[in-house]
Amino acid sequence: AAHLALLLTYRILRDELPNWWDRVAQWLQLATESEANSRQKERGQILEELSHEWKWIQAEFPKNEDSWANEVVLLHGDAQSLNVLINNASGEDIRLIDYEYACYGPRAWDIANTWLEYADMNNLKADFALEYPSLQEQLDFLHGYDQAVDEATLHLRASAVNRYAILSHFQWTIWSLIQDAASTKEIAGDYDYLEYGLER
Repeated sequence: AAHLALLLTYRILRDELPNWWDRVAQWLQLATESEANSRQKERGQILEELSHEWKWIQAEFPKNEDSWANEVVLLHGDAQSLNVLINNASGEDIRLIDYEYACYGPRAWDIANTWLEYADMNNLKADFALEYPSLQEQLDFLHGYDQAVDEATLHLRASAVNRYAILSHFQWTIWSLIQDAASTKEIAGDYDYLEYGLER
């Protein structure tokens, strides 16, 4: 949590990184234009649903009045366990790596995405009911992110972050459709990108 908060201190010019909203719109267009080798009917159904959801998201989320959640900040974009290095000797030297999906976007998106990554999405074994952080874990995380706020504010922020989980699922579903179309058996192995998208 504290390391995600450190991103707020980085001074990267906004024109050097994409905006989350623009990137997702570009990905949706790319996924729509991509042709898969198989399961085209499934892809078409998913894309049709995503197009409707995208219109709803664009109408619903910019209207959110929670300025803390909506504040545009530098996002890591993929702060999952595989991208967090911990020095085993000290247990304190923590590094975030792999900034491939870094961009500017709503603060709550990055936190919601991190919470969703508590579940085992890499192996398509996610059990969100069991693995998604409990309310107390969410409050602890948010306290680590910003220790200067009171308990009531932490609860409000947790509620706001949870709302952004849908945006994380949306982004990675689109990403999976692009990967499904672009990846060959040699690259993807047995990993089923389309199944990942359906899971999200």
